[in-house]
Amino acid sequence: YKKDDPETNIDMLGYLGKSYSYKAGDYAPENYMNDVYGTNVTRKSAGDEVNIDGYAYKYESLGANERVYNMLFSETTLTDKCAKTYLLASPASFALDTLTFGPSYVCNGCVYFGRTDVFSSSGNWYSYSLAVRPVVSLKSEITIEEVAKSENQTDREVSWKDVYDNSNLGVSFGNIRSDNKGLVD
Repeated sequence: YKKDDPETNIDMLGYLGKSYSYKAGDYAPENYMNDVYGTNVTRKSAGDEVNIDGYAYKYESLGANERVYNMLFSETTLTDKCAKTYLLASPASFALDTLTFGPSYVCNGCVYFGRTDVFSSSGNWYSYSLAVRPVVSLKSEITIEEVAKSENQTDREVSWKDVYDNSNLGVSFGNIRSDNKGLVD
């Protein structure tokens, strides 16, 4: 975001800087890592607080030049059927009734940090149909003339939104409580 710019609100959800207190029976990733893999990470207990570091902002407020905007944000809106929504390599946490944690993502006009709900302290997990999208350009010596085409293929460019609908991001979900691993005492 643009540093020191009051017009860029990175906390449009209003939870940045707040905390969540674990309750007995909550799921905690640190506890799961200890229970399953025997790591030596400090376990979470009832009453332990976690800082919420998730935030969100509308990417239109970034003032990015058109090339950067198109590379990072094109076809990620509902109008475009969220065809190119993608995960970000930045985990964060978010809390309403439960604490959720997982990677961040770009979707429907916003960048969300910590709002993916991949795992939740309630024990629920979710799998989203979000892609991993590279943000670097690599030069290639391959020309369009060298790319093989099938006989019935045309030169018409097909947009992702013509063939792919990602408007409903939820793919599958479940609950991790069945084995009681990762639960807070």
